[in-house]
Amino acid sequence: MKRLLVVLSFTVICLGLSACGNKQVSGDMGLAGMSVSEIQEQLIIGKTSKKEVEALLGTPSTVSKGSNGETWHYTYSNRETKVDARQHIPLIGGLFASTEHTSETKGLTVNFNKAGYVASYGFTSH
Repeated sequence: MKRLLVVLSFTVICLGLSACGNKQVSGDMGLAGMSVSEIQEQLIIGKTSKKEVEALLGTPSTVSKGSNGETWHYTYSNRETKVDARQHIPLIGGLFASTEHTSETKGLTVNFNKAGYVASYGFTSH
């Protein structure tokens, strides 16, 4: 009976650890949930102001100033690694060896005219 309890406990622990991993999220969280269509709906050239962009996306990662106005840069990155913890079981771990990597990266550059309204923008998503 004691042996059965040990085996069951070990099995539950192994299954509980089967989705161990590492997640790294960095950058502008306002950009995290935004899609291309949402960006297009929200950023209207000549109408959307700096205050509205900041309310929508938060403070930009970087700001650069030029002779025609400012450029705001937003970046977001989400990288995740999932490891099947069963691969660490002696003798049989190789049967379960698997590692899954996922990655999402987004970038948004917003150019403002001298009056402080969106002049143009570019969005990338990988």
